[in-house]
Amino acid sequence: MCGFKIPIISKSLNVNNFNLLQKEVFSYIKDNKNEFIKPWKCPTLSNINSKQKFHTPILEDVIKNITEEYFSLFKFPSYPIKLNEIWINIAPPGAYQEYHMHLDYTTQCLFSGVLYIDVPKNSGNLRLVNPQKQNGMHMLPSPLLEDIFIEPKNGLIVSFPSWLMHEAQLNNSNEDRISISWNITKNLLNYATDNRN
Repeated sequence: MCGFKIPIISKSLNVNNFNLLQKEVFSYIKDNKNEFIKPWKCPTLSNINSKQKFHTPILEDVIKNITEEYFSLFKFPSYPIKLNEIWINIAPPGAYQEYHMHLDYTTQCLFSGVLYIDVPKNSGNLRLVNPQKQNGMHMLPSPLLEDIFIEPKNGLIVSFPSWLMHEAQLNNSNEDRISISWNITKNLLNYATDNRN
């Protein structure tokens, strides 16, 4: 039981789709090694700033479907959205992703997500920080203030609100941990166009 009532989606990708997607990711990494740098204050490599973005219909369909499911869980009204960005992360042994969130008021991110592509054992859990804890750090230990820890597995998808603080914990394996992340935003331009009449 989690200590805060925020819908978090965690599910596995279809095996056939995952196998195809994994091959495409490996091929992209092999052909674009120079695009992976350290854009953040941590050892994890990413192509988030690359002009050679990774795109594939399989992934875009997966993200679209999980976003529609998330809209339903949150009971949001129908609203045009867009896949704002997709990037690949490579966490070498000893790497981690620092405590952060994806909320950007200029792009108005709604949801963020991660899909695990190649996950060795002991390569670091995903920690979703209980928002109640952020304002109650002085509180005594309580199950109502517990964080959510998700063990990555190949093909696992996790989606959560972009404002939720999270981190990828230390990769204690001897291999790279590879994942794909993304942000979903409101499509304000389309919304304005669709509602003129």
